[in-house]
Amino acid sequence: MKDAKHPVLVAVDFSDDSRAALHWAAQYAAQFKLPLTILHVLHDPLDDPGFYRKDHPDPSVPMEDIARRMLKDFVTDLTTQHEGLEVLNVASLRLVKGVPENRIVEIAQEINAQHIVVGRQGRSRLKHILVGSKTRAVTQATHLPVTSITTRNEDQRIQDLGDDGERGERGERGEQEE
Repeated sequence: MKDAKHPVLVAVDFSDDSRAALHWAAQYAAQFKLPLTILHVLHDPLDDPGFYRKDHPDPSVPMEDIARRMLKDFVTDLTTQHEGLEVLNVASLRLVKGVPENRIVEIAQEINAQHIVVGRQGRSRLKHILVGSKTRAVTQATHLPVTSITTRNEDQRIQDLGDDGERGERGERGEQEE
């Protein structure tokens, strides 16, 4: 078992995949009695401008305040759905500004995380070429294990990405399938 002083870092963007990533990370942290840090990187996505203003059009409210409320609501919603996951009640919430792929790695280093969990956005091939893969960028920029969670295919929800970027297929609970 890993040293309990090193948290699991889960980055969320409020998508269904990041909801699944948060749930998986909370289960993992609970199983191994690890602290959990939930991170949202505040940015205005190129592929979804005005993301934070959709439900809050008042321009006088700072985008950071809107994002902080969205993060708290996101975590509260999952905590309500999974009442037995106490780790969600004591998780550290972090909101930072910047480019997500850079800031995820920086915060992981800052908190001395042992593992990074992200939701896979499942973009089309064209969007992947134009916008890139945040998961791949994070994986290439860190020595830490990165687990990418997706809700796209129920038979294959979790993909662990190793240091070399090779994918190892995982079952729903993260055990290696043979």
